[in-house]
Amino acid sequence: MNPSTLARLPMMLTDLRLPTMKQAWQGLATKSNQEDWPAERFLATLLEQEILGREARRLERRRQESNLPPDKRLGNYDFTVVPTLSKAHVQALAEADGWIQEGANLLLFGPPGVGKSHLVAAVGHALVERGVGYTSHGPAIWFSSYNPRARSSDCRPLWPSWTALTY
Repeated sequence: MNPSTLARLPMMLTDLRLPTMKQAWQGLATKSNQEDWPAERFLATLLEQEILGREARRLERRRQESNLPPDKRLGNYDFTVVPTLSKAHVQALAEADGWIQEGANLLLFGPPGVGKSHLVAAVGHALVERGVGYTSHGPAIWFSSYNPRARSSDCRPLWPSWTALTY
């Protein structure tokens, strides 16, 4: 390949906003030359790398935007603390988004210290990993939405309907 084209390629990939391709093209080009890949295979492999890189960055961005505590996952919640809580029900909420598409919300009721916040965050993590948008807000945000004297003119109820877990 022409040396001036080799020098321009990283700039072109930057201009096209293809950061994963910019990082991976030289290694893949060397491998494809050594193994005598057809151009189509080289291009397809490079594009696959870019798609995977974009999805990884998108997931990381969603995780950061969600404001969820990173250590609150379903895998480390102790379901024995609340024996009446159905682990299958919680996992079903985390794995299905039909309730979200219907406009429902998840409310948890119970005494202090049983893991309500942990469960909400864990369900949120599962949704984020599946590509569902999620943002965690504290109680001050929730209650200000119902305050008729709140300063924001766009306050509206956050819970038109809900799925409740009481324990």
